[in-house]
Amino acid sequence: MMAAEVSLERFVRCRHCNLPHVASVLRCPFTGDVVDPQTRLPAGVTWKPSRDDLTGTLLEERYLLGKRIGDGAMGSVYRSEHVHLGTTVAVKVLHSRFESGSAAETRFLREGQSAGRIEHPNVVRIFDVGRLPDGAPYIVMEHLTGQELSAQLGGHRLPVARVAQLGGQLLDGLARAHAERVIHRDIKPDNLFLAQERGEEVLKILDFSIAKDESQEGLTGDGDVLGTPHYLAPEQAMGRPVDARVDLWASGVVMYEMLTGALPFEGENFPQLVMGILTASPAPPSTHLPGLPSAVDDFFACALAKEPDERFQDARAMAAAMRHAFRDLNDRAGDSGERVVTTVDRVDMDDTIVDP
Repeated sequence: MMAAEVSLERFVRCRHCNLPHVASVLRCPFTGDVVDPQTRLPAGVTWKPSRDDLTGTLLEERYLLGKRIGDGAMGSVYRSEHVHLGTTVAVKVLHSRFESGSAAETRFLREGQSAGRIEHPNVVRIFDVGRLPDGAPYIVMEHLTGQELSAQLGGHRLPVARVAQLGGQLLDGLARAHAERVIHRDIKPDNLFLAQERGEEVLKILDFSIAKDESQEGLTGDGDVLGTPHYLAPEQAMGRPVDARVDLWASGVVMYEMLTGALPFEGENFPQLVMGILTASPAPPSTHLPGLPSAVDDFFACALAKEPDERFQDARAMAAAMRHAFRDLNDRAGDSGERVVTTVDRVDMDDTIVDP
């Protein structure tokens, strides 16, 4: 159990970054300079870390929070170190604007609990869930190097073979999540991370903050709209009850965007966008890439069908259909603007509609 206050008797104040470090640290984790042991703060001084910037905080005598590397709709993410194991992790802390006992806090905790049940190489790994001295929850997860899928899109399409590879990994991860009765509800390029693991590119599904865990009592009712506008399935946009097929719709949108460099539905404002999602038929991918076989157009017509019963009914069936449609396809557009994955820290994008 974490104490209500953190004593600085076991900390030293670093003159290089002006933050407290555990006394055993020989070099500042932020600048690399040698820490002066004579700067130990006097006994009896206590410190309650600010929720606005937790850099330098030691949580539960295990996780030393480093620089903040991202801010999302629900929380801030810090590059951190497990001081006993010497491993790097990411710690996500609920934003201070959410009060204790709020629905946001409950949803945040469920993110850790729900995602933590999903063991799959294409889903971010959750290691731990805990609370700060002020009671705010945090989630400890694997730290990834790479970049979000969104950093490689923005009007740029990807080679066909890579679309099939990444689409297959996305659907494989969703199949495992759905088997655990977890519906993500916010599949989008910002929540899909292209990690570099042992020299290979691995897609990771991130951010289960608005996921629906069918094994637990729901937090939202009919009429609530959760998700990101361009990736909302029709039933999601209308606030109707949803199931795992909303994740398959969003996956279809993401794959369409990867393949063509364009979104299937557009609008000058949210009402116009929703009207397009509800009534318009997207242009077949072959209109963007002449020469694509009809099997690819047929795949997206099914993936983006307005009625859930007319779509693929599960992620495995969709993955099999995708691989069949894309088989024997060579990339007809060369590298076509493909960007090289670089090693950067993850930064969340705050564009998710969340019920208050």
